Amino acid sequence: MKGNMERLSRLVFRPIQMIMLLAVLLLLTSIGTGIMGCASVGDKGTGEEAEKEEFVEEAPRIGSKAPSFSLMDLNDNLHNLDNYAGKPVLINFWTTWCPYCVVEMPLMQELHESGQDVAVIAINVQEKKEDVETFIDGEGYTFTVLLDEQAQVSGAYQVRGLPTTFAVDGTGTITAIRVGAFDAEGLAALVESALD
Repeated sequence: MKGNMERLSRLVFRPIQMIMLLAVLLLLTSIGTGIMGCASVGDKGTGEEAEKEEFVEEAPRIGSKAPSFSLMDLNDNLHNLDNYAGKPVLINFWTTWCPYCVVEMPLMQELHESGQDVAVIAINVQEKKEDVETFIDGEGYTFTVLLDEQAQVSGAYQVRGLPTTFAVDGTGTITAIRVGAFDAEGLAALVESALD
């Protein structure tokens, strides 16, 4: 009888232990994703080709010039980073399906409406214009939204996770980079770095 109870105990408790272990691993994975952002961006290929491409261009960093770009907005107007010369800019790479990106949007709208001398540019990465329009219109956001449908600009900025935000001062120099979501305090720090 004792042997049967031990076997029954092993049969019942092993699956429970496995379920608990999987739950803990899932929790740790989701926490890690929350810290780092939603996902990696773009496909650099595999093998030797990917390794070569990584070293072709130096990643933008604090103190370097922000890579120039030309992208269309939701109204089919062309925007160039050069058009913002002399003005601090926050460049935010995002998607509609990224919950951490979506959480930042109200803060970006507040900044846009605040009257501070900082341009807010939200660059959507690899989504259809219609999907982005539906989201932006549904939320009532009025800051500049640009479409990076081929991930060329996010590639030039070497964005590896979403959201990613670059603060750029009036001279076009990157003053701060934030990978992952920001809160009000984090946004204030980005703005302050761009204004200094």
